[in-house]
Amino acid sequence: MDELLNLAGWLKEDEWPSPRCPECDHGLLNLDSLTAINSAASDRYREDQNWEPDWIVGHFHGVLRCGRSSCGELVIISGEYRVDEDHNEDGLWYGQYAELYRLRYAIPALPIVLMPTEIPDAVRDAVTAASRILWTDPNSAGNRLRTAVEDLLTHHRVRRYVNTNGRRHRLSLHDRIHEFKRTRTTVGETLEAVKWIGNQASHNDKLSVQDVLQGAQLFEYALGLLYDKSPEQHAKLVRKINKLRRLPKPRLAAY
Repeated sequence: MDELLNLAGWLKEDEWPSPRCPECDHGLLNLDSLTAINSAASDRYREDQNWEPDWIVGHFHGVLRCGRSSCGELVIISGEYRVDEDHNEDGLWYGQYAELYRLRYAIPALPIVLMPTEIPDAVRDAVTAASRILWTDPNSAGNRLRTAVEDLLTHHRVRRYVNTNGRRHRLSLHDRIHEFKRTRTTVGETLEAVKWIGNQASHNDKLSVQDVLQGAQLFEYALGLLYDKSPEQHAKLVRKINKLRRLPKPRLAAY
């Protein structure tokens, strides 16, 4: 997730992070090539006697390659390009300029949530949809995460409707989450935080890429609480060892 957060703003070529591969989910994507293209206006600006390098703007395209030899997946990227003053760590400028890049498209989409194999297809589809549009439309990506929360609750049989005075009423997502919190408090509280981020997008509060990635990080945490059984299994083994004061004997295979 930190690698994706590093992609959320302007960065130099030698600062390009290595996010997780969308194909194998284990390898890291390394920058394979990067080509900057000046806009036509930038080329015309050079004729101005006051021209400075930081007048250069344009776009870029490039390729990321999975570093895992058994995978080697390629991800095509593109986005915005500009030249700006290159300040040192103290914020001082000594006349140097840097080429800067900001990601806007990645095909196939960079995964924003590590999803367990057990999650329902509807949840997987909603998260994947958020991944595809994150860099161009963070608000819509935030809404897709909110949809993923809805679909997750539906999969866990949290009711969507109630009958009041003979009439059927749809429960709000907020009410559904509070129902879920009765049995899974921590998961419910985490999903509620994701919902609030999605609500910002629904109410036309402009979300940044960083905002959505924070929501994705929380959603991944909630999925881990629901589907990762390793903590529960470790706790069970601890109880057995402490009770027996030794490792339990392995079961013999039946023949």
